Amino acid sequence: MHNEKILASLSENLAHSIPELLAINIMERGGNLVYSYKFQDREKIMLKNLNMKDYSLFSELEPILQRIMKYNMDSPLTNAIFDTENYRIICIFIENWIFIYIVSNNAWIDKIQPFLYIATEKFYRLFTQEVGINVEIPRLGEILGAKLLNSKFNEPQQWIFKYTLIGDSGVGKTSLVNRFVDGVFPVDFRPTIGLNIMTHKYKFLQNIIQLNIYDIGSQKVFARVRKTYYIGTKAALFVFDLNDRKTFEHLPEWKAELDKFAGCEYEGLIIGNKSDLPREVSNAEAIQLANKYNMEFIETSALTNSNVEEAFVMLVFRLLTKELPKLSQY
Repeated sequence: MHNEKILASLSENLAHSIPELLAINIMERGGNLVYSYKFQDREKIMLKNLNMKDYSLFSELEPILQRIMKYNMDSPLTNAIFDTENYRIICIFIENWIFIYIVSNNAWIDKIQPFLYIATEKFYRLFTQEVGINVEIPRLGEILGAKLLNSKFNEPQQWIFKYTLIGDSGVGKTSLVNRFVDGVFPVDFRPTIGLNIMTHKYKFLQNIIQLNIYDIGSQKVFARVRKTYYIGTKAALFVFDLNDRKTFEHLPEWKAELDKFAGCEYEGLIIGNKSDLPREVSNAEAIQLANKYNMEFIETSALTNSNVEEAFVMLVFRLLTKELPKLSQY
């Protein structure tokens, strides 16, 4: 049985981030409603908007969702938006689950979608019996706008850097983050849905470093909203699978996408992950690509914990050597 208190906390946190959110419904693909949450402080608005004419949509919603699932069998995740006169229904599909969010008709989809994807991943993990889920919804505006803290050059400094991991699905981005932050390697693999944010703080060369690490989902359905997550990137880790050549060949596309939306200069590092497996990409090829982009290259294995910390620290060092001289000008 799912922890109703945890589900309610996650629902309320999402509502705090999205004032237009009226209700949440989670269904199994067969049509069984497993969770429903209506927000008490918005109940009058919801009852006013959900008139009998609108309710007819719900009787038609299930066959519509089934058709969408049928046409998207090759993709484990897709979404759909239905508009009525008074409200909007956003549906996100993951495997056998359908996550349905009802919002007011004035909701700006591009603005609220990042929050919905973050919450959906957390709901999904809760309903698949994963424990220890953080139910907080990141305050994206503050995180994306995080800047280096002003302080004197000759005193220990405190820094905040935004790290962004980019690359094809399945290359091990989440495993690298989990190994670096928590020191563990996840046994069961689940693709990142939209965005996973983790924070790691530690001391480096007398400086207190806080890394806000953005592990971005690579599915095509997120292409439109990924640009929001890229903003303010200070360090980019371009990850590919040494055992899968096509993931290496896709790196220029990922770099072009980041360059388009980052909005600032960043330090980059190319990571060849899964060095514990047979390789399809040579060390020389990877170094050649890294040199082309004025980056460095490192091979890692999240499974054996080879070079994982070194990869993250390498960029910290480059960022500090770039940022510290600026403070001496003040």
